Amino acid sequence: MKTLRTIKANSMPDALARVKRELGDDAVILHTKTHQRRSLLGAAPRCVVEVTAAASVDDVPARFKTDRRNARSQRTPSDSDSLAVASRVEPPAHLEPDSLFDVYRRLIEADVAHEIAGQLMENLERELPIELRSDPSAVGQVLSKLLVKMLPPVCEIDPTAKAQATVVAFVGPTGVGKTTTLAKLATDFAVRRNLSVGCVTLDTKKLGAVEQIRAYTNIIDVPLRVIKNPSELASVASEWSDFDVILIDTPGLSQNDSAGLIALANQLASIDIDETHLVLPATTGGRVMRDVVDRFSTVGADRLILTKQDEAIGVAVVLNAVSQTQIRFSYTTTGQDVPDGINVQVREALADSIAQQVVMVE
Repeated sequence: MKTLRTIKANSMPDALARVKRELGDDAVILHTKTHQRRSLLGAAPRCVVEVTAAASVDDVPARFKTDRRNARSQRTPSDSDSLAVASRVEPPAHLEPDSLFDVYRRLIEADVAHEIAGQLMENLERELPIELRSDPSAVGQVLSKLLVKMLPPVCEIDPTAKAQATVVAFVGPTGVGKTTTLAKLATDFAVRRNLSVGCVTLDTKKLGAVEQIRAYTNIIDVPLRVIKNPSELASVASEWSDFDVILIDTPGLSQNDSAGLIALANQLASIDIDETHLVLPATTGGRVMRDVVDRFSTVGADRLILTKQDEAIGVAVVLNAVSQTQIRFSYTTTGQDVPDGINVQVREALADSIAQQVVMVE
């Protein structure tokens, strides 16, 4: 079997699939090139991708080897996919790597699933003219627009959607920012929008949890009920039925706490919940996020709030979670300041953040 090959295909994902199939999982990408092939009879020219690859690092010819210590991007290869980490070696100095392949490589390095990265590459190749592919700004703008279309729609809480109170529960692991997020929304509804708001907390075991939410509700002058007995929740919902919105804080639970999730689901089932928002930090890893989204669906979580977006490094992994679970977005938040740092332009913010991560602008 040849250990060095140049493979041609109509798209980068197709070329990479052939490299993996013909050279194996340890293949190393040495150089990529995209050009147009003229067609006969006046037909539109076809895009052709050429990928030169070696079967392994040991098979890389000497002329391709170079010191990567001063490479522009020092990233840790994914243990699960040595092929996708495109160049563990650099192409010759007189050759320029294909900019779209660099985008694909960084998506994979950010743990974005192959099928998602491949779909984005196909769309980029279709939407972006060849002459603009070396312009990071143009690549970033088109990629951001494609990501907006790929991300799920935003479902902002609408407290005026029905005659009775809109009841909203916030669930998630410990320390993800549920109480702070609830306080941000309560302040926005009560102070900025002049709506009637009631707050409820079921979190009576965590040290300082009640005091934290009470401090927030006292500042904005909205009522707070601390629920210790599950039967109390139904009576509070009935008593506050003429409010615009009731916000329910819940105790933090691990996604592996099956008994705790069942108990919470039973407690919330005592009233009619209109929306259940899963609160997670944007710093959550892709596999963990998918697992948490799946496990918290048992308590009715159908919307996602991403906190700590200002701390996120690998926001691109969010693509995996939303594509595989189809959970909808509601808000992203940054910082601890109440009521600031809450954003409903979720898709646009995430798309821009992902594009900035994977398109290197000098």
